[in-house]
Amino acid sequence: MKPGWLKYLLVITPLFLFGPNGEGHAAPSHSVSPIQFSVFHLKQSTDPKGGVDIDYSLAWPVSGAPAPVLKTIRRKVVALFLSGAEIRAPKEAVTDPQRLLARAAEAFAAPFKAFRKDFPDSAPGWEDNRKLSVTFQRSGILTLTLDQFYFSGGAHPNGGLLHRVLDTRSGDDLVVMSIFKRGVESRLTTLIKREIRKKWKLPAGASLDKQGFWENQIKPENVYVSSSGVGFTYNAYDIAPYVMGPTDIVIPYPALSSLLNPNSPVKELAR
Repeated sequence: MKPGWLKYLLVITPLFLFGPNGEGHAAPSHSVSPIQFSVFHLKQSTDPKGGVDIDYSLAWPVSGAPAPVLKTIRRKVVALFLSGAEIRAPKEAVTDPQRLLARAAEAFAAPFKAFRKDFPDSAPGWEDNRKLSVTFQRSGILTLTLDQFYFSGGAHPNGGLLHRVLDTRSGDDLVVMSIFKRGVESRLTTLIKREIRKKWKLPAGASLDKQGFWENQIKPENVYVSSSGVGFTYNAYDIAPYVMGPTDIVIPYPALSSLLNPNSPVKELAR
């Protein structure tokens, strides 16, 4: 990038505590101390006639857990933030969030610079927006969400929401197989399909593959935990054509009470 084109802004939001719903205020979470976060921002743009526009926001864990657990959570924050990016996390990423943002921006811009060198009169530039935030934290459960929007040529931009749920006492992932009992996938799928029909105002029992979706069977994927229930986000192309957009549903805790693993911390939220 030519220095004369570069507009670079790095902002560190003062330390604050994300409450139960990811809001910037303190709140009790039973006997488990909440993780505290600082938010780092990077805005960067090149030639306004068509260059690369970067807009990054990263919630970074700074305290609230033993050092080994905090390090594990940081590694998972890095992995989530770089989802879909053709970049290997630098070794210092788990201790230097500014460097992480800078490397991600460099990696996104590099192929554009090579492309523009070969085709100087090509179409408008590229854009990469990533926002990793805390969307839920309570009772030792942390939901991290990456909201991404990017354009690197082609017919349309892409993006969507990716979630990662962690147990803040250990740093372990809380995935579908640990949140729910074994052998309940078919019952869970039935509930997911019911919520999808409600979302799209489809007749009860309607076969989804007859309503524009790729198929009738929907797997429980891209899970997240919220104050009202367990949610699943299906981004464009996941279960339906791009034109239909994303589908996000939440199954209320009362409907899940018999399906939740009794050893999962999520079970506490359903009581």
